[in-house]
Amino acid sequence: MQEWISDASSSAGAGERHAPGAEHEEPMREGAAIAGLRAGILRFLQRGPATAHGRRLLRQLVTIILLLPAAWLVWQWTHALLGLPHALGPNPPEWTHRFTGRLAVELLLATLATSSLARLLGWRSLLLLRRRLGLISALYMTLHVANYLFLDRALAWEEIAGDLTKRPYIILGATAFLATWPLVLTSTDSAIRRLGGARWRRLHRLVYLVLAAAIAHSLWQMKAVEPRPVIFAVIAAGLFAERVRTFRRRRPRRSPVG
Repeated sequence: MQEWISDASSSAGAGERHAPGAEHEEPMREGAAIAGLRAGILRFLQRGPATAHGRRLLRQLVTIILLLPAAWLVWQWTHALLGLPHALGPNPPEWTHRFTGRLAVELLLATLATSSLARLLGWRSLLLLRRRLGLISALYMTLHVANYLFLDRALAWEEIAGDLTKRPYIILGATAFLATWPLVLTSTDSAIRRLGGARWRRLHRLVYLVLAAAIAHSLWQMKAVEPRPVIFAVIAAGLFAERVRTFRRRRPRRSPVG
């Protein structure tokens, strides 16, 4: 009896050591886990959170993340005003001006990219974030303009008027800023209902004017070729091209006469 048990155990152990395909089970499980993760991410990008509570949490999380640069900026200015070490450089207003302008353009590009990615790749969940991206882009644009008016020029209107003649790119920046506000003020659900879907969509095509003016504002003030504004311009051109292509596809074709 003891001998039978011993033989059975040894043969079982040998079977475990030499079972065909056993050495491939672990990589297969890892591959299945990675495939499942990819499928889950793709499903999330296509559909977003399954519940209204999940969608609300996603918007809140993204809002907090997008406001972190503003919180960091306030922290750095607090240090600068108290005479403590800070990261704003020797000219804090100029540094702040560039920082807020760059963030405004980046988020504006991201706002338009959500629609393009949703159309091209089916990532519909990105549309949940479009309004937040647009509003926070407008926030950074407002900080950009306020920095120029209050910190850089201290509301010296003669200097500001002189800037408008000497630096025409400021007019483009002002155009982008002013054209943003009709979009901000009509970004609520009640405004959409009040205007009607078709009129609201026509009004919000102003976003293309805002982006074009903001990109031109960035490019015009370059004293030498800088990669970031050029990259922004290339991305914007791609987004414009995709939108024109989509518009042409949706436009009803005229039937041939006769």
